[in-house]
Amino acid sequence: APVFPGPSISGWTPPSDRHFTPLRGPHGKFISPPQRAPSSASPGSPADPAQRHTKGERSHTDIAELAKHEAEIEHRTAALKREGFWSLKRLSRVSEPARPKVHWDYLCEEMQWLSADFAQERRWKRGVARKVVRMVMRHHEELRQKEERARREEQAKLRRIASSIAKEVRCFWTSVEKVVQFKQQSRLEEKRKKALDLQLDFIVGQTEKYSDLLSQSLSEAPPPGPLPPAR
Repeated sequence: APVFPGPSISGWTPPSDRHFTPLRGPHGKFISPPQRAPSSASPGSPADPAQRHTKGERSHTDIAELAKHEAEIEHRTAALKREGFWSLKRLSRVSEPARPKVHWDYLCEEMQWLSADFAQERRWKRGVARKVVRMVMRHHEELRQKEERARREEQAKLRRIASSIAKEVRCFWTSVEKVVQFKQQSRLEEKRKKALDLQLDFIVGQTEKYSDLLSQSLSEAPPPGPLPPAR
């Protein structure tokens, strides 16, 4: 069966009216919008006959224009039916051909690629930032450990220097103590020797004195007499 295009009313121009617009129903038929009810006056306000008459004439004019518009639509619909361009059945959906790429499509693809590139670069920069942060933290940790190690080595070096100085001082005072002890021993030996010399001189003097006295006593004594005869 031949496929006819949808109803076209390109040759018809609707009257310019701001109160209603032709609408199309679910089966392709035009339906008229509901008419606006004239605004009624409030119960307590007094009715103005001139204003009511003007509103009545305007509503009659709108109804006449709407009826004329609907008559034109029906006339155009009947003409399309006679020409065979109007069908009561829903026309089969015509598959649209593949739309070729235009500048906007390439722009959208480029923007999509650029967005993915920016996201990837952002992830890469975050990864690099994490690595740099770890490296900086490791560097500062190594500096702190190095400073701590240098401080401990400095303390150990100072302790070694102090220990060597203390050993030298101890050796010095040990040698000084030995010298002092030697001097004291020498003095004691000298004093003892002097005391022994004095004692020896005294003994020699006494011996000489006793020997002189003995020699004097022997020289002054009478010669001994004859010895008695032995029995």
